[in-house]
Amino acid sequence: MEEPDNLTIDEHIARIDAMIKEMKKMHDTLFEMFGISPHQLHHYLNDPERCPPADKAEVDRICDELERALQERIDAENQQAKNARHPSPMDLKKGSHWIYLH
Repeated sequence: MEEPDNLTIDEHIARIDAMIKEMKKMHDTLFEMFGISPHQLHHYLNDPERCPPADKAEVDRICDELERALQERIDAENQQAKNARHPSPMDLKKGSHWIYLH
């Protein structure tokens, strides 16, 4: 997806925010479809009794991919929180403070 070069920083942040929200919705839909939480999936996949030794390498690979995807989601949410725009002192439109003397 190419973005025009003439977007402002706020517009880029808004686009990235929309993409993060869409990814979160997709993750939530996936976990809802399986009927489990990410925490439950982690424990299920890491339970050695559920996996025969022959399939352990494949399960480990899938677990690594899932862990990486979840970590990317966490990092994106942390970055989004860090990039939240706070008003600068220049944004606070203060009126003039004149005292009329007669």
